[in-house]
Amino acid sequence: DFIRSIHDYVMSQNTFYEANRYVSIHSLKRGVLCPHCNFKSTMHYESRTFCCPICSRTNRKALLLTLRDYRILVGPHINNSQFREWTGVSSCKTASKILARLNFDYVGSNRKRIYTVPQEYMFLDELG
Repeated sequence: DFIRSIHDYVMSQNTFYEANRYVSIHSLKRGVLCPHCNFKSTMHYESRTFCCPICSRTNRKALLLTLRDYRILVGPHINNSQFREWTGVSSCKTASKILARLNFDYVGSNRKRIYTVPQEYMFLDELG
């Protein structure tokens, strides 16, 4: 998996990397991917967590890993619409609740709100 190999290389360098050139969100595989299924299955949001339809495991950290990848590959700022597109969460209201629970810094209000995925997310590890 090309994206996984880029991620592994960047993380192995043990240095902070901020993308200078952002890629189109449309060219990347989207969704909260199941770490237990080697990131091949897209998880579904239910009961305040993400659940894998293949292995039936739940994983709250999977969302954080997905947002880490967003920050690395796309950029540090995300709005509700981008969040829904990237994670596969279909409901605007549900996305708002999830983003509020994450307690990210943000600017703007209501429909113009833009959240910042924290820099610390760059260092999240699947196993940690």
